[in-house]
Amino acid sequence: MPPGKAAGNGSAAAVTGSEVFDLTAAASAALGEITPFPFTYKGGSYEIPPQTAWPLSAMAKLAAGDIETAMSELIGPANYLRLVDAGLTVGEMNVLMNEAAKHGGLAGLPNSSTPAPPGSSRT
Repeated sequence: MPPGKAAGNGSAAAVTGSEVFDLTAAASAALGEITPFPFTYKGGSYEIPPQTAWPLSAMAKLAAGDIETAMSELIGPANYLRLVDAGLTVGEMNVLMNEAAKHGGLAGLPNSSTPAPPGSSRT
């Protein structure tokens, strides 16, 4: 990267010589400030990692609607099965994911607005 260019971490620090942005170190430092989301369900204790620590594979599974695999990946297969065996419902899962999002600072994000209808024009 040419001197004077941003290091890719949002800062204006120049990368020169052998200096290389260490994504692993920077992400570890940033994630150290974010805490997991602990919750209980029917007497069991669980924890969802902060969204910034979720593997992209879990995000892709959630986006594809594969909640079972995504949650197994996030909280572990044994913990996911404990939730299922305890009777977790889709509605409860929605509440859980909304609360985890709030905890991670993603609360209050509006849904996409409906596009405006095309204007009519006189001919």
